[in-house]
This record gives sequence, structure tokens and C-alpha cells, in this order.
Amino acid sequence: MLANWSECLEGGNAELGRTVFFGRSAASCRRCHKVSGGGGEVGPDLSRIGKDKDRHYLLEAMVDPNAKVAKGFETVILVTTDGLIHSGILKSEDDSVVQLMTSTGALVSVAKDEIDERANGQSGMPQDLIKNLTRSEIRDLVEYLSTLQSEPGSAHGKSGK
Repeated sequence: MLANWSECLEGGNAELGRTVFFGRSAASCRRCHKVSGGGGEVGPDLSRIGKDKDRHYLLEAMVDPNAKVAKGFETVILVTTDGLIHSGILKSEDDSVVQLMTSTGALVSVAKDEIDERANGQSGMPQDLIKNLTRSEIRDLVEYLSTLQSEPGSAHGKSGK
């Protein structure tokens, strides 16, 4: 699948990618991801993603989110004995309670003795993200993300080129 998107690996504009990340509602990146202290906590902090991962990984995460789900961000689906379904990122678990973070950032605690079924879900990344962005915007996002090399929560990222 990645071969169909090879033109998005190089040549993007990091500043335009930053605009897509923080300002484009169709992408909703900052709703779930944090960069340099700003954004959500549902997905991984991307402040140093450009230092830790290559462009192929970044592109694949956008066009095929289930190919490699970031460790610690796998989703869990719980069905309770009264038929309620809870889905989210596993945040903690002990002998009596499972705690999930939902896609809206809410924490849900479910008592283990109330769980009827449990299954692993798919990536929390929207599967149709690429339908909401142009190839140019995806290329710009790859470029922007590749420049992110700061420690999580630090005030400044690596500047462009």
C-alpha cells in the first residue's frame, strides 16, 4: 500500500505541514497527539517522532494506521455483563479494574468482575484520514513530522531545514 504514496515521502513544506497538523480540522492531529506540550493525550506524543522514526514509518502511520500500532496505544474493547461496550487505549489495569482512555480523552474505569468479553481493537488513528487530506497535505505532514526532534514537553522543536 505504501508504494501508492511514494511521492509523499519527500519534498513537502514543513510549515504547511505544521498548519495541517495544528489547524486543519479534517486532519484533527492535535486532538489526539501532542507536540512540544500542545495537543491531546489520546495518541503518542510526537515531539521527537522525526528523531525516532523515518519518513516511511510516518507515511505508513497515516495511510495504513493498523500496520504498526505504537506500543502502549493499542485499543481494547470491553463488553460488560450488562451489555455496555467500552473502547479505548489501555491506560492501567490491576486485579480489580481496567482503565481506558476514550477517543475523546475521557477516562473510563470498568470493574473486572463486570467484564463479559475483552478483545484487542484496531489503531485509534482514523482509518479514513487519507480521504480527508490531499496528497500534497500528506507530503507536507510527513515533512513537518520529520523535523520534530525535541524532547516531549519542551518549548521548542528543531527548526526546519
